[in-house]
Amino acid sequence: MEIGEAEYSSKSDFSKAEVVKQQVMRCDECRSKEMKAGYFNYTSDGKKIYVPDSRKEWISAVKALRRLMEPECRKNKDFKDAESSRSSTR
Repeated sequence: MEIGEAEYSSKSDFSKAEVVKQQVMRCDECRSKEMKAGYFNYTSDGKKIYVPDSRKEWISAVKALRRLMEPECRKNKDFKDAESSRSSTR
């Protein structure tokens, strides 16, 4: 059996749909922020802190969602066609 082919018992607490929903919400949350590069800032007491690159956070969230959905996407002919045309343009 390959990864992604595993089925979960209906009695299990695991819900892939719920995990995907949470990841979609994470993507939405990340994209709702201003897209800007990371930078260093200082707190009121002088501590140097790093403010993360919001563009990278959003890209990472989308990649994680894509990995979650990969088994379903592999079954979809339209997705396969889009992937093959996308990889040929790289």
